Amino acid sequence: MVMKKALLAAALLASTSLAAHAACNPSPPAPSPNPGNVVTFQCDSDNQATDGDDLKLFLDKATGVTNIDGSLDKNSSALVNQNIHIAGFDLDGVTPVAFNQEGNGFAELHSANAGSPSNTLHDVTFTPIVPSTIKDQGAFLGFDGFLGRGQVDPLGAGTGKKLAWDGIVTMVVDLVNGKSFDIVFAGDTKNDDVGAIGFDELNEPGFLVKSVSMNLDATGAWNEVKQFDFSVPGAVPTIPEPSTWAMMLVGFAGLGFVSYRASRRGAARLAA
Repeated sequence: MVMKKALLAAALLASTSLAAHAACNPSPPAPSPNPGNVVTFQCDSDNQATDGDDLKLFLDKATGVTNIDGSLDKNSSALVNQNIHIAGFDLDGVTPVAFNQEGNGFAELHSANAGSPSNTLHDVTFTPIVPSTIKDQGAFLGFDGFLGRGQVDPLGAGTGKKLAWDGIVTMVVDLVNGKSFDIVFAGDTKNDDVGAIGFDELNEPGFLVKSVSMNLDATGAWNEVKQFDFSVPGAVPTIPEPSTWAMMLVGFAGLGFVSYRASRRGAARLAA
């Protein structure tokens, strides 16, 4: 009887978990051509973090502003950590739109007109300030992956009542080498909540991100955006110095000589 109850509980838990993710589409395909083995994520904030190279963005409390410098990894206002420039834009991508940063937790930004038909915060853009320094981690030269989420205010006819938003989010990624690519996310609109969306990782030389934008179509405006994760490039193997090469060659030669002596001794024993 106890076993049956346990199995039933497990089945209910599994069905609940599946239902919770039912509103999410599978991750969209990576851009083509793929600029550096890009992997996309949707509705899953754990995938990116598992590679161990992500940094969370925190912000200090500020209101009614269009630009904020945020601190990476630490919830601190220390200048050494302030590496991300954030800007909100209207649908034209040019006209600044004010937003409020409420609290100083895991980087939560609210539109200054959140919940109103006059809300026009369609685009939010993140740009790393480089070069700079991440506290306890050294030089910061840019990021190669991004993850974020938010809530949407539906716009258009009938906005006087709560509507279900069913638009798309286009993530526009500009690279430092002058190239760019777009990723389109759709089908993640339960309660107007855009779950975690993003990409990781641009692991080829020259593919650092210059800026990344989360853009809504004309049917919606950002009520809030939050929980930002940035993936930083992994360590690049260094080329050994000439002196190091010399020591390595001497070591290889020594190993070769020892192997040669051992084989000669073995041959001598067989001959005896």
